[in-house]
Amino acid sequence: VWKEWLKRKGDFYKDHALYYIGISLERSGKKEEAGAYFKRLKEEYPESSLTPRIMDKLPSEVKES
Repeated sequence: VWKEWLKRKGDFYKDHALYYIGISLERSGKKEEAGAYFKRLKEEYPESSLTPRIMDKLPSEVKES
């Protein structure tokens, strides 16, 4: 469902989609793939209320950029 949300026009709730896809992947043991979604969340939506929740899940070089 969330991956479909990413295909929609506009940014409405796309930060939530990235977050929940990342969480689902992380819980499935796919941490590297989850990290890609968390990185996108930080880069594309730095002001999102969800960004602080994923900071500890990012590699240090991504956290600092």
